[in-house]
Amino acid sequence: GGGGSDTITLDTVDAVTGAFVNGDTTTNGGDADVITVTTTVGAGAIVRGKGGADTISIGEIDGSAAVAGNAGGDVILVSGFAAGASVQGGQGGDSITFNGTNATTAAQIIGGGGNDTITIASAGALAATTFDAGAGVDFIKFSGTEGGTDVGNLRINTLTDSQMGAMDTVEL
Repeated sequence: GGGGSDTITLDTVDAVTGAFVNGDTTTNGGDADVITVTTTVGAGAIVRGKGGADTISIGEIDGSAAVAGNAGGDVILVSGFAAGASVQGGQGGDSITFNGTNATTAAQIIGGGGNDTITIASAGALAATTFDAGAGVDFIKFSGTEGGTDVGNLRINTLTDSQMGAMDTVEL
């Protein structure tokens, strides 16, 4: 995309290292973009919204592929991801939702700066998935994950924003 609000819809982003879909050509500026990849972001590919409050919908993220909202309060919806995949909200209050996720090995979910909400609406084994909500007052929710979801050893490393009324929350 270029300057202004863009709508980009693709079936697949091929598994080629260095292949990327970019919502804006500016460094961190730009308007709200809508990026949809209906099936797969292939291994090594990158989808990023750049600046603005972007909406990014992805069918499946293959290993070593990345989705990044970057600056702005982004909405990111992912239906599945594989080992080595990464989803990053970036700066701003982001909403990241996973539906039908089946990550049986290491993947990364990073909220970034801002007050983020990360929702795991349906999932397989998440034991090796890294959750990092980032700076801000964040909320991580596991819903619709009846029996069979393994969250492994859920550990909170730091509570730097933990003061009365401003605390990260994890709901299981």
